[in-house]
Amino acid sequence: MANGAGIEGMILGKYKIIQKLGSGAMGAVFKAQNTENQQVVALKILSPKLAKDEQYLKRFQREVRAARELQHPNIIAVYDAGAYKGFHYFTMEFIEGESALDYIEREKKFPIPLALKIIYYVAKALDHAHSKNIVHRDIKPANIMISRNGVVKLADMGLAKKIGEGAYTQITMAGRIMGTPYYLAPERISQEGDKSDTRADIYSLGATFYHMIVGRVPFVGDPKKPFQIYHDILNRPVEFPPEANIPSAIQGLIQKMMAKSPQQRFQTPRELLQTIEELFKAARKTQSTASSATSTASATSAKKGCLGVSIFVVFLFVVVVFLAVSTFFF
Repeated sequence: MANGAGIEGMILGKYKIIQKLGSGAMGAVFKAQNTENQQVVALKILSPKLAKDEQYLKRFQREVRAARELQHPNIIAVYDAGAYKGFHYFTMEFIEGESALDYIEREKKFPIPLALKIIYYVAKALDHAHSKNIVHRDIKPANIMISRNGVVKLADMGLAKKIGEGAYTQITMAGRIMGTPYYLAPERISQEGDKSDTRADIYSLGATFYHMIVGRVPFVGDPKKPFQIYHDILNRPVEFPPEANIPSAIQGLIQKMMAKSPQQRFQTPRELLQTIEELFKAARKTQSTASSATSTASATSAKKGCLGVSIFVVFLFVVVVFLAVSTFFF
C-alpha cells in the first residue's frame, strides 16, 4: 500500500473501503462503511512500512488515545481501533464537507466574519483539550474541517501531547521538528526543544487565522527547507499587507495570538474565547447605533435632498450589513 493506493473495495475487518480521501506522511484516510451497522466512517490506516517502526506505531496509537479522551462537538470523534492482517487502523467520524485549506485553495481567502466564526469554534475545541491537559501541536487549515451544514471540527491528533499529570510517554524523532513549519510557535523551534503548552496551539491558531483572511501564511518560504521560515517566526513581527484591509481589532487579536513570547499571548483558550465574544458584543452595539444613525440620516436626506448625507447613509448601510453577518454566527 503506497499511501493507500489501490485498496478501494478491500475489506479490512468489518470495514469496507469505499474511496481514498487523502494521504499524509504516516498513511492514508479512506471513506469506509461498517458492514455490521452500515455506518459510514473515515478510516485511517498507518503505512505498513511505518508500522514496522516502533516510534511511528506508538505515535499512531497515541493519536487514538488522545482523540478518545476528547469528546467534544468541535472535535472529530474516534470510534474504533485495531489491526487486521498487518494493517493498523482506526475509524472516526466522517465529515461531509471540506477543510479550511480546501476553501482557501478554491476561494483564495475567507470573509473575515466566517473566518472568525471558525476560529471561535476551534478555540472551543482547544478549551476542551486544555481541560484534559492535551496540546494538539498541529493546528493548521488542513486540520480544520467544515461540514456542509457549517459545523466546525478539529481533526488529526497525530502530534498531540498530554502534559502534567498523566502525561504521555514522549515520542521524539531525532533531529526533527514535528509539525508544519508555517504554523509553528517560536518555542517549538527554539534550541531549548519543544516545551510547548496550550499557548503554542493559540499561536498556531493565530497563524491559521492570518492565512484564512489574508490568503497566505504569515511567513513565507519553502517548507522543505524551512530555516528561513523558522528565522522569521523567531525574529520578524507579524505584518498585514495594506491591500488585505484587515480591521485593526482583528489585527490586534492575531498579533496577540502570535506574540513571540508565550507570556504575551492569551494564556488559555478561554481567554481567547472571551475576547472574541467581546468583539462581537461591540459589533452588535455598533450595529444598533449605526441602525439608529441610518434612520436619522435617511429622514434628514429626504427633507434636504443632501447628496453628502445620502452617501453617508449608503456607507452606514454597508457597515450594518457586514456587522449583521458577523452577529449571525453568535
